[in-house]
Amino acid sequence: MAGLGYLDYLTGDFNFTLFYVIPIFLFTWFVGRNAGIIASILTCALVFSINFENVRDRAASSHLAWDFSMNLFFYFLLGFMFQMLRHNFDRINELAMRDPLTQALNRRSLDELAEYELRISKRNRRPFSVAFFDLDNFKTVNDRFGHGEGDRLLRKVVEIMESNVRSTDMVARIGGDEFVVALPETGADEAPIVVAKLRESLNAAMTAAGWPVTFSIGVVTCVWPNCSWSEILGMADALMYNVKSQTKDSFLHEIVG
Repeated sequence: MAGLGYLDYLTGDFNFTLFYVIPIFLFTWFVGRNAGIIASILTCALVFSINFENVRDRAASSHLAWDFSMNLFFYFLLGFMFQMLRHNFDRINELAMRDPLTQALNRRSLDELAEYELRISKRNRRPFSVAFFDLDNFKTVNDRFGHGEGDRLLRKVVEIMESNVRSTDMVARIGGDEFVVALPETGADEAPIVVAKLRESLNAAMTAAGWPVTFSIGVVTCVWPNCSWSEILGMADALMYNVKSQTKDSFLHEIVG
């Protein structure tokens, strides 16, 4: 902004109005609305001082107050538009990453984030665990209580999962009644404890709400992560189906190298 002001001062009669939009846009987009407002005020003050220096007829300087007001209105309006644009941009990104019903991560965003975290685990030689959840008897809830109640149940599942894991863990809904919890830097000793706590909290919520739902869970821990994300997820999925086909309402844990 100072550089633009200096060029504006040197060139004199050339109009730099559009160039001043650039710093206002950058402040608003990357810092926030308040920073954009401050940038707008500073820009108008800078333009006013430059025009005041360049005005030879001091009688004409009375018009500078009007120019300052119009510039301030113009830059404030642009800042507001930039802020709305950023809000819509963030909203679209959020919708692209989240399941619209539960606000959990969707499959696409889970794959991207988990791949990134898995690369970090490989580089630091840290363990990585994944838990694959399937809701037993979920269709019964939809048939007996209606789909609205089923939707409420799914939202409750995500709420409990997110409240019982770390902020660095990932909770995703990847199917109708299938959920994945990715646990970076969680080893073979910690993963069963986390999953058991989750299962206990989930079962308690289902019982309290009168929902006849339990959870079949497959858990895989990569001690020295040499497998890909798709391989780990596939192993957890297979373990979950083993639980579902045998006992339901339980979990199996497998450790891989």
